[in-house]
Amino acid sequence: MLTDMLSHVDTPAFILDGQGGRLYGWNDHFAALFPNQPEPGCPLSDLLPSREVCDWLADYYQQKFTPDENWRPDVWSFLLEGLEDEPVNVRLEIIHFGEKTGLLVVSFIVIRDWLAGAEPDHLGTLLHDFTGAAAFMDLEGRFQIANKPTSEFLQLPMSEIINRSFMDIFPDDISWPLETIFHRAISSGEDQLEEMETQATGESVWLQVMFNVVRKNGHLIGAYFSAQDTRRIGTVENEEEEGDDNFFNMDFGDDPLPAGEHILTDGGTPQLIHFDGGNFEADARRLLAFLGEAASADRVDIWQIHKSSFDDDPEEYVSQLYEWSAVEREAEDAPVIAGRLLSQTIPNWLEAFTAGETINDPVKHMPPEERQALEELGVQSIMAAPVRVHGKLWGFIGLQDCRNERRFSQTDEKALMLASSMFDLLLQKQSMKGELDEARQARETASIQLEQALAREHELAGRAETSRAGQDEFLATMSREIVPPTQAIMEMIELVTHSNLTEGQREFLARADAAAKDLLQTMKDIVDMAKIEAGELAAENRPYDLGDVLGAVSSAMSDRAAERNLDFKIMVARGLPTGYVGDERRLGQVLINLVENALKYTEEGAAITITVDPAREVDYLSFKVKDTGRGLSQENMDELFTPLRLALSRELVFLMGGEMYCESEPGQGSTFYFTIQAPRIGG
Repeated sequence: MLTDMLSHVDTPAFILDGQGGRLYGWNDHFAALFPNQPEPGCPLSDLLPSREVCDWLADYYQQKFTPDENWRPDVWSFLLEGLEDEPVNVRLEIIHFGEKTGLLVVSFIVIRDWLAGAEPDHLGTLLHDFTGAAAFMDLEGRFQIANKPTSEFLQLPMSEIINRSFMDIFPDDISWPLETIFHRAISSGEDQLEEMETQATGESVWLQVMFNVVRKNGHLIGAYFSAQDTRRIGTVENEEEEGDDNFFNMDFGDDPLPAGEHILTDGGTPQLIHFDGGNFEADARRLLAFLGEAASADRVDIWQIHKSSFDDDPEEYVSQLYEWSAVEREAEDAPVIAGRLLSQTIPNWLEAFTAGETINDPVKHMPPEERQALEELGVQSIMAAPVRVHGKLWGFIGLQDCRNERRFSQTDEKALMLASSMFDLLLQKQSMKGELDEARQARETASIQLEQALAREHELAGRAETSRAGQDEFLATMSREIVPPTQAIMEMIELVTHSNLTEGQREFLARADAAAKDLLQTMKDIVDMAKIEAGELAAENRPYDLGDVLGAVSSAMSDRAAERNLDFKIMVARGLPTGYVGDERRLGQVLINLVENALKYTEEGAAITITVDPAREVDYLSFKVKDTGRGLSQENMDELFTPLRLALSRELVFLMGGEMYCESEPGQGSTFYFTIQAPRIGG
């Protein structure tokens, strides 16, 4: 059965004992490669002296019976010596495995022969004529065959390049981008052309990278890869010479196109056309002049199909962008066709271009619209091919004969189609180059902005440090120079009150004592606020008795409320526990601040009430401080927490894990609500 299978394989193939590594049969294609016929049962190593190949086949056989996620794939490529004068790139592919017999059917593919008939047919030119790195890669992204500059760039022998991927052997800074672009080409089925930077050699080098997808018999089989240092592009002799009497710039497409080295053939030896990257005229001159001379044409031109610049105009137009002419003439004598209605110029060509077909006929055989437009240009025969950009019809490129009626040859048609593809890539590259330039500009702008921001940040940090230092100095000075004298004043007042004083004197001293105490508390509040802003103040977590806190607040505020003839009450929810963990000092400070605020704005005979309830959240307490005073307007509510003690109270509540807000209406009084985190002692 395996012998029958071999006869139907259209590439060289053989049968191998996977366990013993011996040949047991082969087809005629395989036998034709080896003048000295192998004997059945001979070791594969006698025929293919490659330790890696033998190890790969042995591993494949072994892993079929003891699976391992790291086992090698069923394809292996290598360099085989002895088959020809030079080493030959060979690809082995296991196409059948007999689990019962352990026999393998392996196809033996010479890469060069495998690529014969593939489209595009660039292999010979890439390997022998291209001055940069070039290779063919299979669908898995493994190098199957490469040229000498690739080996020189990587500083690796060819044997260490074949069957490896970009991630295996290329410099780290470009291996992943190359892998990404390759897979984009394979997944989209479209050629890719990009630039990238590498510093693998110790200096910054920009590479122009191209992937041309390769198909055989209509099936995608891989991609040609090429890369070239952009500094070596555009070194053609006389590249910078000005002007060309045979070249006319129609002045509708003056954007510069990127550098590159591209392959074109006139049916004989493949040619390299260099694009200098900074002058579209020079690039078009090379491309169009080569086409015209190769096809013995009188003129070659490039046209664009485009919309009108007016939004309300649905029509499509054609404009002639560039023309090369074999006949010397002044540029002003070159007829320029710009902005002509497509429907009145080449209405019958659009369908063919959309289908990817060429136009190739004497003008006299064409419909009236096309015939009239071309006869105005003195054209006798024309061949035109569509130009596509990103798969969409962009325009067309044409060969013209102004003296003879004829059909251009198939060789001319192939050259024209290839030139069309090259122009497509150039236009794509120009778009990417513009985006790259914008990205570079954006990066430079961002870098400048970042430097400015860092400088500004450094400046602000310096100012903040200076301000912070000044604030610290102020607080230290206040604590050192103001607090002690204030405390001394309070002590003196206390001593004086025990002497013989009149009632008026005692009243004055009481007011002075209250002012001193208020000043001392204000200084303490300023210090607390500064510590909070600096992140240096934290709430304590100690056991405390809620009754003691409320009792201290009552002792501190009851007399002052009585002096104002105010009804001051503290109401606690029935059954509320008294033992909690938290910061009793800060809780008392907040309650006193809120009651003092109520005293300021509550008229005699009104009421101030503190209410304590369990909050909705577990381990939280809810407090309410209500007065029946004047109340606040909305305008005043917006600035409610600007006074020092109210602002400090809210910050202290935040430190205790809660929040604070206020409700108030003019004439209805105000109510401050706040919660704090208060776990019960013992849970």
